[in-house]
Amino acid sequence: MMSLLCAGLIFTLGAPHDGVPVPQPPASSYEVGAILCDLWNQGEHLGWDPIKPYLSRKPHLGWYDQDNPDVWDWQIRWARNYGIKWFLHCWYNRTPENEPIVDNPRLNAIEIIEKADLKNHIRYAIAWTIGTSGDARSAADIQTNLYSYWKEHYFSNPRYFTFDGKLVVGIIGWQHLIDRMGSTTAVAQCLDALRAQAVADGFSGILFIARNENPAQSVCSLVIDCGFDAQFSYASAAGYDYMDAYEWFEDQQMMRIEGKNQWLTDIPTMSMGWFKEPWLPQTHGLILHINPDEYKDLTGDVKTFMDSQPEGALNRKLALMGTWNEYGEGHWVMPTAHHGFGFLNAVRETFTDGGSLEDDVPTDEQIAAYEARNRDWAMHLKLDETAGSSAADASMFRHDGVLSGGCAWHSAGGVDGGALELDGSSGYIRLAEPAEAGWMHEPAGTRTVMMWVNADTVSGTQTLFDEGGTHESGSFGFGMQINDGLLEARYMYNGGRQTVSASFPFVGSWHHVAYVFTAYGGGADNRGIHRYSLYIDGVLVDYVDDTLPGSLRFHQDAGAVGATADGDVFGTYGPGVSHHFDGMIDDVIVSYRVLNVLQIHDAAGLFQDEPKMEPGFFVIEMPDWARWYDVELMRDYSSPVVVVSPPTFFEDDPCVMRMKNFTARGFETQLAEFHGSDHVRRKHENCAFLAVESGAYSVGEHKLEAGRISPVNLNWQTVDFQQAYSNAPVVVCSLGGRMDDQRCSVRVKDVTASGFKVCVQEGEGYTDETHNDETIHYIAAEEGVFDFHGTRFHVFRDEIDSTFAEVGYGETLSYGGCLAQIETFNDSEPCSLRINDSDRRAYDDRSVVIKIEEDVMMDAEQVHSSESVGFIAFGQKSATGWQAVLESVDDSWINGNVQDDNYGSDTTARLRNDNAADWAQNHSLFKFETAAVTNNLEAGEMIDVTAVRIRFYTSLKSWPSFPTNFSDVVMVRNTDDFSETNVMWSTAPSVDEQEVESLTWFGLSSSPTYFTGTNAVSSGGWLEFQSEGAADLVEGWVNGTVPNYGITIRGGTNYAGTSRSFYLITGDHTTEAVRPEIILDYNVVPAQSLGEE
Repeated sequence: MMSLLCAGLIFTLGAPHDGVPVPQPPASSYEVGAILCDLWNQGEHLGWDPIKPYLSRKPHLGWYDQDNPDVWDWQIRWARNYGIKWFLHCWYNRTPENEPIVDNPRLNAIEIIEKADLKNHIRYAIAWTIGTSGDARSAADIQTNLYSYWKEHYFSNPRYFTFDGKLVVGIIGWQHLIDRMGSTTAVAQCLDALRAQAVADGFSGILFIARNENPAQSVCSLVIDCGFDAQFSYASAAGYDYMDAYEWFEDQQMMRIEGKNQWLTDIPTMSMGWFKEPWLPQTHGLILHINPDEYKDLTGDVKTFMDSQPEGALNRKLALMGTWNEYGEGHWVMPTAHHGFGFLNAVRETFTDGGSLEDDVPTDEQIAAYEARNRDWAMHLKLDETAGSSAADASMFRHDGVLSGGCAWHSAGGVDGGALELDGSSGYIRLAEPAEAGWMHEPAGTRTVMMWVNADTVSGTQTLFDEGGTHESGSFGFGMQINDGLLEARYMYNGGRQTVSASFPFVGSWHHVAYVFTAYGGGADNRGIHRYSLYIDGVLVDYVDDTLPGSLRFHQDAGAVGATADGDVFGTYGPGVSHHFDGMIDDVIVSYRVLNVLQIHDAAGLFQDEPKMEPGFFVIEMPDWARWYDVELMRDYSSPVVVVSPPTFFEDDPCVMRMKNFTARGFETQLAEFHGSDHVRRKHENCAFLAVESGAYSVGEHKLEAGRISPVNLNWQTVDFQQAYSNAPVVVCSLGGRMDDQRCSVRVKDVTASGFKVCVQEGEGYTDETHNDETIHYIAAEEGVFDFHGTRFHVFRDEIDSTFAEVGYGETLSYGGCLAQIETFNDSEPCSLRINDSDRRAYDDRSVVIKIEEDVMMDAEQVHSSESVGFIAFGQKSATGWQAVLESVDDSWINGNVQDDNYGSDTTARLRNDNAADWAQNHSLFKFETAAVTNNLEAGEMIDVTAVRIRFYTSLKSWPSFPTNFSDVVMVRNTDDFSETNVMWSTAPSVDEQEVESLTWFGLSSSPTYFTGTNAVSSGGWLEFQSEGAADLVEGWVNGTVPNYGITIRGGTNYAGTSRSFYLITGDHTTEAVRPEIILDYNVVPAQSLGEE
């Protein structure tokens, strides 16, 4: 072995550590670093679940847990072997100002890296990431409290990265410091004070670098005025929104680097792309990914730029990778399933004297160990003990509970073995004591809590689960309780709260309850959309989507099962234990993951019937026609049958999905283009799939079967169904093997009650007229609607041709997809089906937009005759029967100041306080189309509305300089019709002056963004009407008992002075996600029921 002394660090070459060989870095005169995203564990942020469908993003480390030091040994090895010398960690902290800093190790991997064997081979720096103005601090707090923490925990470490002896510190979100301190001068003075303090403490100083992507002189001048030494980008693709920008993406990055550098030193950041859809479902945003060869062109350009800088300049030696591992936003260089070490080799070949290298990777056994913590429960109390005061945690984390008060073990009578009985007056399980950090006190972005309960009574308030509370500073936490026959679950963030509930009348019998919440996305003001879901016996009984500012912060209260241990989120302020559960409990599980309905069923042991079945979806990005990707299944199968939906239509080269290598827990898939295509795809494609254990089944009154057919070739062959059907079932198929490289699709015809015919059809251009035998997977199901373990299925047929057509389901099927198969052979041209998914994802929709696409290798003409297509659409159904979304079809605003103008083409309507004088009044008018419901009702059927949300996306238009109140916003019913093309103040429809509903806030009543007082929305928020009056109005429109002339939104107070005014987005807006809508939950009332009444 040989040792090398470099920059104060001792490197030992050649010695393995826990199976990870010591890096052997190539020589380099450059200080290339990589920005790190420390989000890769479950629970605090979103974890891996949103990333897993994006098959190309799977790291060579697997879905690893960053809390495992061994995974950092690999990352350190890879970084050093490919020329990266230091990591720049995003450092988050939300400790209140002037309080001792409490770090969150789950969002800061530096502490974990300190436990890695290879830690001395890498250096690190921090980039303080200020998410909002509320996370910024005063100059005094930064210079004392924050600096002292940094000095003790980071700067004093000899591995901290320095340049020319000076500590390097990044700041992301520096603009919030200006807001907090009041001026750029104040920020500059603060940074100067920190530099002076560092020198006084024996350091050579601090180099402050600001994240800034904007090359405009005005922005760079702000950076300069704040006193920063240099600037850098996080991911250089940010801000460019072009789907076809690849050919000039590298040039754009260089233009940005050079543009910023003319004003202030820019440390060049090299990015391979940006596609953040995993973090922002249904919001495609920028979709840019360059390949490793193009990335090498970029690194070469950056090196040329760096070599041209003056001697001694920071950016003559310093450069950054943007980023090492931000899989959610879609930019990384760490080796993954698609490009492997391609991006890292571009760095190695450009900035070092080393050539291309295919480095070592972990074994399957090592990967399983790295994934174990993410796959396990956070806590699992099986409650099968027979004695003692401890409830053992069966998970690897060993979060045992302590019994207190009236508790009695039962060796039998539980759901699975024994159970624990609580007496309703003193018995409960204590899970955690009050503390500032640790188990039951950690920040929480995702959780699932579930248990079996057998209540002796449902009267009064009985706590089932208690974490966090309302009396400590900040008020963060979540919980679940029975409250006078209701099951309730609540999430609380800084006093803002959201509750889901459902009837729970069950006494003397076992029932499974589950509460799931997540914060996903990153909308205005860094707010995420939270979904809260409540399940009883595996059925989704209530859910709400809402906007709150991020995941839970640290919460200090004690935690418990079966009682409130101290304060709770339902308003119990403590101190002391209260609200004891009266009955038996079994199998209490806490997961850091957001479990879907099938996972809840699986964990609860609710899968007692057949078939074994699961839906799923995946995304293939920058598809490589020769590459196969692994798809994981949730359950174990003996002989899985998998049918994949038609691929989406982001790129128009004809293609099909193929599969091979089926195992008990997965398969491989490939997006295969037809012969003659260029085999170069830039855009991603989405696919849903349904996996079913091979066999014939009955699901309620509906029959279903799944099977494999082999061999299948170019000749038609007859397939007999495994069971008898009254009518011809729908048949959907997929290619389940890769026996021939020649591209082909599956064709079906002559579907009857007893069977069908099938063959493979090759694309145009093949001349040998032969095809090796293939295996075909098929699923057949009777037409109709049925439910299976929380998943709703719609099975039907429709006529489709070569023009995109929208086919509706009649309700929203969330987190699902649509399988489809051409079932006739009216046109013999080679073809396949494609789904148009340009505006929304195929697996979360109320309809599918689909067409037949012909191969164009030999014949450019693409007109295809109409064919009968079978559909199996599936997804999570509404919590209350049926759900529909009604869209605004007529909307405008009227202006009391300009009474004869029409504004029907505006993308925003307006709203202002009413005034005794017309001139001050702005009213907004909306009319909604009800066909999404009425088109799916049979003759004589009507609906009973169970919940309604009439929603308008709203933002502040003007806010006068002196204090004013908006007061309330009123919705009234129009009693005359209007048209957006000609409605004006002078021709406005008359209204029923009886208010339908009046609001004084955006969204929830607990929201901090009220119309009244000093708060107001400037960046946007939802205005939602949810009252019984609103539900009655929409029900009347649909049932035809109330004329649908729409509604008028107006201010509810006469105000004589200048007042605030607001924008309401209209249906003409280009962004579909913010258009007005009515989310309607309802039950169908059969025609005979009306007759009986």
